[in-house]
Amino acid sequence: MTITLFEHQLKAATSIEANWNSGYTNVCSVLPTGAGKTFVKAEMTRREINNGGLCLLFAHRDVLLEQISLALCAFGIKHNFLTSDKTQREICDRHVEVFGECFRDEKSRVIVCSVDTYYRRDTSSLSPHVTLWLMDECHHLLEDSKWSRCIKDLTNSRGLGVTATPIRADKLGLGRHADGLFDSLISDREIDATMHHLIVNGRLSAYKIYTPPPKVDLSSVNLTAGGDLNQVKLALATDKSEITGDAVKHYRKLAHNKQTIIFTVNIAHSEHVAEQFRKAGYNAVAVSSKLGEGATRTKAVKDFRNGRITILV
Repeated sequence: MTITLFEHQLKAATSIEANWNSGYTNVCSVLPTGAGKTFVKAEMTRREINNGGLCLLFAHRDVLLEQISLALCAFGIKHNFLTSDKTQREICDRHVEVFGECFRDEKSRVIVCSVDTYYRRDTSSLSPHVTLWLMDECHHLLEDSKWSRCIKDLTNSRGLGVTATPIRADKLGLGRHADGLFDSLISDREIDATMHHLIVNGRLSAYKIYTPPPKVDLSSVNLTAGGDLNQVKLALATDKSEITGDAVKHYRKLAHNKQTIIFTVNIAHSEHVAEQFRKAGYNAVAVSSKLGEGATRTKAVKDFRNGRITILV
């Protein structure tokens, strides 16, 4: 199986290698959403195992673990899992669905790891042999986090973290000199991979933003210590029938029957929004952590992907 990376992905891979060769142990690579960070990680994994290394690829959500695993499959890389049995089964089922075969291999030198599973396991016999760890959504990687517990014993390893959002709302730094564990950061500007550049070069879709007159009163919604809007107060301000009704009206005007993803404040809000869209005659389904990371959520996403659901909330 042959995968040809886009120019910006090759630039990212080259820059990562250059940073390691310059003596930086842990490198953070910033690429926008949709730029193909997972394929960059798969490429770095391919290079590492071709040199005889052993790789651990970390993520903290099942959907991210699946993306990583499918990217490795696309590269023809057999791999093992350090996740829950349920997650492993579901991902292997996706292998067969997408590629016609399962790429799991217990003897592989590539292991896809759930952060929550890994840091609870005794991995002392594995740690000394790891030569490269790769972390998805690496803006979570602070010195005292569960993410850092996963890599603290990987003393013979280099590291690669990828993220689209390196600037945290709580203003904590990802560098080793601050609150994190990275020695260098490669910005998307350095490798001509900003969102604007990728749109201009046809790698991301252009978009339009519509901003109807706001009806949400945020005057009573404070910021948390982490820099986010208070979720409880935000839900009270937004979860109102007249606001959702306005959204339904604008959807009907601008995007009638087009497949749509809607983001809401919390689970209750998502269910209320889906209900109002259904009352308006649309096939809308609310998806949240309440469904679990299992078959129900997987089916909803699959049905949306296949066009059987119009609106995913």
